Amino acid sequence: MRFYLKFREAFDKAKSIDDLLPYMSKQNVEQVKMTPEKDRAPMFAMMHEMGVVKNLKVTKETKTATGATLQAEGLGPDGAATKGTIDILSEGGAWKVGKESWSSGT
Repeated sequence: MRFYLKFREAFDKAKSIDDLLPYMSKQNVEQVKMTPEKDRAPMFAMMHEMGVVKNLKVTKETKTATGATLQAEGLGPDGAATKGTIDILSEGGAWKVGKESWSSGT
């Protein structure tokens, strides 16, 4: 899905969590806004460091009632193979990233 690849490009270039808010689901934006201002930069730094995925490929897209679930693979921050599951939601006529989880290993 092209939207997710655009999000990942924005993620790689982002300087703060605010740069990613336009791509995030309402629920995720609310979670960010509930995080105290002083804690947002360290949260983003950890999220950004752990969320690096190189050689990203979306391997499967399954339509859902609220959008789509993507299966993806690539190389994590440690260079090991990693697989991800990403929920893409349709909110107000726009695509948004919902839950995203990645795991390395077998």
